[in-house]
Amino acid sequence: MESKKAKPIMQLSVDFMGLDFVQKQKALAVDNPDLWQELYDISTIGHEFGHILWIDSDTEVLMNTTGQFKNIEEFKATTGGLMAFFENEKESLKNHIIDDLVSRSISLMAWREVGEVLPYYCEGLIHLDILFASGVIRYNQKIDIDYSRYNTMKKMYQQAYKNLAQHYIDKEDANSYLEQYVKKADGVYLPKDSEILSFVETYYEQYKEIGQKVYIS
Repeated sequence: MESKKAKPIMQLSVDFMGLDFVQKQKALAVDNPDLWQELYDISTIGHEFGHILWIDSDTEVLMNTTGQFKNIEEFKATTGGLMAFFENEKESLKNHIIDDLVSRSISLMAWREVGEVLPYYCEGLIHLDILFASGVIRYNQKIDIDYSRYNTMKKMYQQAYKNLAQHYIDKEDANSYLEQYVKKADGVYLPKDSEILSFVETYYEQYKEIGQKVYIS
């Protein structure tokens, strides 16, 4: 929580998400620490619990024949935490869950050329596919969020997770799940969907230019 409070507002986030959204995210830990803690439990503790599910002693070996196991495992972990929330929803958290998914998924797009965190980047690509396809987000100079699309998003996450869990149960190669969402071009994983691809490329170009620039009001 303290690191969240201390982290400066970045110009890149303001450009894509809008200042109001970024300030709202930053203020949450200060103004409502209990709510922030509930979100933390879902996104972080839920994530760690999600890693445990559907894993046998030979799962990684059998699913990693193309070297892609870790590139779907982080999505499985985060979405496992989401499934637990969907089974016991709290109305006051729904919009915040969307905010957290959107901001985190977009920020992960900066990591596409950093090999050691590639699994998180791939996770972000899958999240963006669901967030765009469900209508929760659209990009038109900046990200617009439609909170009324929550139930559609929820159903799409549940279906994606059901398919993923079956993939783990059957111990199929991880690449056949990942390639539903991404393609590899010139050594870089990119969205298959053209709308998301346009956004990701725009974001990454801007990141290379001002990724370390702090917002000054």
